[in-house]
Amino acid sequence: MGQSLSGKLGVYLKTKGYVVTHRPSIPPSSSTGGGGGPVEIYDVNGPGIDRLWSTSLRVSDYIIITSVCSIKATQAAIKSVNWIITGINFTLVIGCFDIDFRDGEIQLRASLPIKIGKEQLPQAEVIFKETWGRHVATLSKYSSEILQALLNPPPLPSFISTTNSRDSGGSGSGSSGGSHKDVHSGGEQDVHVQVTCDGCRMRPLVGVRYKCKVCDDYDLCSSCKDKGVHNHHSFTSMSTKKSSSSPSSSKSSSSPSSSSSLPAPAPAPTPAPAPAPAPSPSPAPAS
Repeated sequence: MGQSLSGKLGVYLKTKGYVVTHRPSIPPSSSTGGGGGPVEIYDVNGPGIDRLWSTSLRVSDYIIITSVCSIKATQAAIKSVNWIITGINFTLVIGCFDIDFRDGEIQLRASLPIKIGKEQLPQAEVIFKETWGRHVATLSKYSSEILQALLNPPPLPSFISTTNSRDSGGSGSGSSGGSHKDVHSGGEQDVHVQVTCDGCRMRPLVGVRYKCKVCDDYDLCSSCKDKGVHNHHSFTSMSTKKSSSSPSSSKSSSSPSSSSSLPAPAPAPTPAPAPAPAPSPSPAPAS
């Protein structure tokens, strides 16, 4: 019997000088969108992985690489650190930093944009090597910047509110949300407060929310959706924005008293031309 994909990936990492530790296998969870065999998890340490981060590799129907920062942001620093990692995320091609607003934990997570099947195994190995390389490079590039933000939180820009709905934790409806200004594009984006992207673990999920029509609890952000994550199921796009049309405008367009429903007034009659002026009398002859 051939070597499993997880085994091949473990061997590949070891040849690159990484220390790979296999955790006990766990059964798949329907909430992750998986439906195949057991979930294999490996802890990985070695070149390019800062000691500040604990990195693991999860292999099931999908391959997910996760690095967790050992230092958590304090409640006073969470918004400042979130501002920093949000700016970093706009520069990333693969993966996404995420901060948990409840306990300040920071993660970098990347997932392969294909579902793993027998016919995709060779492709998965190639994509994994590329994804792994980018993941480690991202940690190396931004680890010191995030550590600096944790130890010395920068002040927030003046246009960012110091109190917003994302501070609310615990219970709440999954549809609750709001909008925030996207300083990069100048537009408004949705903020789905109680929703986590199951592809990159962004929480709250910012932008359009894509909810799986098959799985009970599986959501993606627009970035992961565009990458083809979980593409074996169809999705419904969800927005927290309301229609911009006002009742008054729609009412005026359908009201019987609206000027558009009245007949056009008859044209005014053309005035008759003015009579020609009378000729001036001839001057009297001199006597």
